[in-house]
Amino acid sequence: MVRPNKTFTYRNWAQTFSCSPELYFEPQNEKEIVAIVQRAREHRKTVKVFGAGHSPSDLPCTDGYMLNLDRMNRLLEVDETRMVVTVEGGMRLFELHPLLQKHNLALSVLGAISDQSVAGAIGTATHGSGAGFGNLSTLVLGLRLISGTGEIIDCSAMDHTDIFSAARCHIGALGIVTKVTLQCERAFRLESIQRPIPFATMLDELVSLSQTAQHTKFLWFPYNNNVAISLLNRTTKVKSEPDSTWRITQRKNRLRYEMELYVGRYMPGILPEVEKQLWKRDYAREIHRIDDSYKVFNFDCMFRQYTNEWAIPTGRASEAIKQLNQVLAKAKYPIHFPIEIRFVQHDDIWLSPCYQRDTCYIGVVMYKPFNSNVPYGEFWTDFEAVMKSMDGRPHWAKFHCMGYEDLARVYPMLPNFMEVRAQMDPDNVFMNDYLTRHLLPNNHPVLPPEHGIRFQYSNIPLKSKL
Repeated sequence: MVRPNKTFTYRNWAQTFSCSPELYFEPQNEKEIVAIVQRAREHRKTVKVFGAGHSPSDLPCTDGYMLNLDRMNRLLEVDETRMVVTVEGGMRLFELHPLLQKHNLALSVLGAISDQSVAGAIGTATHGSGAGFGNLSTLVLGLRLISGTGEIIDCSAMDHTDIFSAARCHIGALGIVTKVTLQCERAFRLESIQRPIPFATMLDELVSLSQTAQHTKFLWFPYNNNVAISLLNRTTKVKSEPDSTWRITQRKNRLRYEMELYVGRYMPGILPEVEKQLWKRDYAREIHRIDDSYKVFNFDCMFRQYTNEWAIPTGRASEAIKQLNQVLAKAKYPIHFPIEIRFVQHDDIWLSPCYQRDTCYIGVVMYKPFNSNVPYGEFWTDFEAVMKSMDGRPHWAKFHCMGYEDLARVYPMLPNFMEVRAQMDPDNVFMNDYLTRHLLPNNHPVLPPEHGIRFQYSNIPLKSKL
């Protein structure tokens, strides 16, 4: 067995949460994981797994045993005829893409980044955008878990079906995912067309616009009520790789934007102008791009950030955006980033935010300076209030304030999930503060305290066209 590290400290990518586990392991096979789980059970310790640490919540944190599966990252099987692959759970998505391409295969949809492990990405139903496409968990045909008792369980739509329905969005509560079988498609290129549209047009035609391309997303700039729509479609056209000058310009723009946001931490009155300049630099004109699918799906998340994202019924999306716009027009807090709006098809995965309904995801972001913080609580509170009023479901990877009773109202299969959880982990080996806070009754989650310098923000009015 890999020797445990007793001095390891975990910090997520955004540096919003950290923990110091008692022991840290990097197992290389299932036998070692079973031994770790059994040891934890014997000594009444908890076990949590992390990959890239991109979750901005404390979902992977523990003071017990912590595992990273980067050493379990093999491509195990490829069926080119059926377009099906099986990989170890620690395989990172960015490692998987070129391996799939060698076999003329690709994943049908991706989120913003590919840093996550496969097991971690399906653990929170990571999503991209496409009204006719599901989240990444819908690509799963089968998986293997090691339960809280050390039992190895293979599940699929044919075997252990309840476990399969729960495990495709497992939030780290059922077991350690060591193997995943994924449905792929033939490798493809995407043509991306990004262009500006009026805010009123997006609001009036949101659902129809979301269906004008295979993968559509919107970036709403609330200070100036501008919107950039991105339309992605499969194509056989030749790649249009950007030249080195474009890449250098993008890097410079990114550094400039981060500097402007940092200054805006102390002088929030400049933020409307910062947004205006960002719009002019990167979004005010039409931009075309053609490249391999995963290169177009992914984009640069730039810098550390606080993130909050909810899933609401597609039919209520325009109503939600209108209400959010009215709230932000009166807000006294700053807004750092454009608001992202994406669409995902319904599925049958118990804890998927898209369970039995076509879904619009709305995400908000606040800049987090290095080794420092900004007040974000008022923004998060207002945003969550609007999302809850629209029957919203929180993204499991993001920090949110929904307790069991509220979650059970919007996730009808949560009681079933909890029954499977009790079966898979009778001694609570995989429980932690996050799961206790959200999955056990009579808890009332609140936002974590905001540390660092506090400010009295003057009113920064938005230009509303409503």
